[in-house]
Amino acid sequence: MAVRGRDTELAALRALVDRLVAGEPGEVVVEGDGGIGKSALVAAAADIWRAAGVDVWIVTVQRS
Repeated sequence: MAVRGRDTELAALRALVDRLVAGEPGEVVVEGDGGIGKSALVAAAADIWRAAGVDVWIVTVQRS
C-alpha cells in the first residue's frame, strides 16, 4: 500500500519492526482527527511488519 506524505511516520514504524524482530516489545498508538489517513498508515505499517514475520493486532477505539 502506498502512503503519501507519511515518510517520517513510516520510517519510525520500519525502525520499530527491527526492534520487534530483535525480541523487544513494542506498541504504536495512532490518533488524530477523522480523515487524515490514520487507517492507511496503520495498514501500510501492518504490511511491513507482517512481511517481517511480526504478528499484528489492530484495535480501534472510538470515543463517544
